[in-house]
Amino acid sequence: MSKVKVGIVISTIFSLIIMSSLCGAEVSIKGVKLVGSFHTSPTTEAIKKMIPAFEAKYGAKVSIVEETYATMHERQMSEFIAHTGAYDVIEYPYQWLAEYASGGHVANLYDFINDPEVYDPAFDMDDWIKPVLLTYGDWEGGLYAIPNKFDIYIGVFRKDLYENAGINPPATWRELRVASEKLTSGDIYGLAIPLKVDDPMMCSFHPFLWSYGGDYFDDNKYPIFNTESGVAAIKTLKSLLPYMPEGILNWGYDEVQTAMQQGKIAYMLQWHAFLPGLQDPETSKVVGKIGYDLSPGTPLCRIQSLGGWAVGIAADSRHKVAAWKFIEFIQSKENALKFALGGGSSARRSVLTNPKVTEVQPWTPVLLKALENSHGRPRILNWMEVQHTIATGFNDILLGKIDPEKGLNKIAAKVYEEMQRVGYHPEETGPKPKY
Repeated sequence: MSKVKVGIVISTIFSLIIMSSLCGAEVSIKGVKLVGSFHTSPTTEAIKKMIPAFEAKYGAKVSIVEETYATMHERQMSEFIAHTGAYDVIEYPYQWLAEYASGGHVANLYDFINDPEVYDPAFDMDDWIKPVLLTYGDWEGGLYAIPNKFDIYIGVFRKDLYENAGINPPATWRELRVASEKLTSGDIYGLAIPLKVDDPMMCSFHPFLWSYGGDYFDDNKYPIFNTESGVAAIKTLKSLLPYMPEGILNWGYDEVQTAMQQGKIAYMLQWHAFLPGLQDPETSKVVGKIGYDLSPGTPLCRIQSLGGWAVGIAADSRHKVAAWKFIEFIQSKENALKFALGGGSSARRSVLTNPKVTEVQPWTPVLLKALENSHGRPRILNWMEVQHTIATGFNDILLGKIDPEKGLNKIAAKVYEEMQRVGYHPEETGPKPKY
């Protein structure tokens, strides 16, 4: 063979290797059986519908184990600690990230993203809205999850009721109180906020605390939510209770959503992923009557709460590459767009800025605006414990069992001890709060 032909052959082989690596889809996972642990939700139902196409493309099999929010953390942690390798793909709320990543329970996705033989450039990591991606998955320079269900807590109001009363959508908590007082009449309550212990109570309190310039911890994980800003926030929240339905402290997201769909409230705070239900004439009496806005705030600021669910790979998985290909598939640009057009929620910029998505999800412009000034909840090792302590204490304050100042100090003192117990050092800031 001549040198010219040899050169052509070598060049051709080299080109095929490069093309294969750039494609990132030549990895064979045929015959692999993946198991995913996912939250019972419409998002998971949408993912389950994608599985046949994934299986047809790769020749792999996927089964989904669904868990409720109440049981998911305990179930996943028990499998992690026992190193059973029961799960390959893991969905979890991003507030569990610190516990999962620092404990070595989930794999660093950069191992796959930076591998040209595995990563498909069409997945386009740059398309993810960076603040969301980092909040959901970044931990000490690694990336342990990709956004799976993107959520922002926003204000949702009855346009017809507000317009008939000559009231503008409230920009501050004070304006919300005035509007709610005016609109509470007969069978209509001016306001409903999810306040059930734990998660709804905490998620509802976040924008109150942050808008008063407060936060939960300093750099040493010393509790600071009992300062002047925290007191102002809980007092403001309590001042809104007279305009909410009876039993609101037992209402979660679903109860508030149902009340809005039935036309019983004028305003609610809600995760935007619930909003498609307001457009369904089979379940909603308020189709075409709903407006969307940022959560209210104070003259100081108006900070939006970022929530949602992430998806990663279990560290004990024996099929990590296949698990990554599944994540690539369900969160590809193409499937993310289809999901959004079907009522789902994606943190891809190409999806949120797509006019077709805005047409079916009219709240999308509010989300993009919210992302300009959004905040994630604390990502700490013991968030589940701390969240329960804080939310339970808030419940006592809102019920009037203890005054706000003493109540917040009591909660902070308990949280101080909980932080020490898992290895944080709040004592480097100061002594345990007194109450």
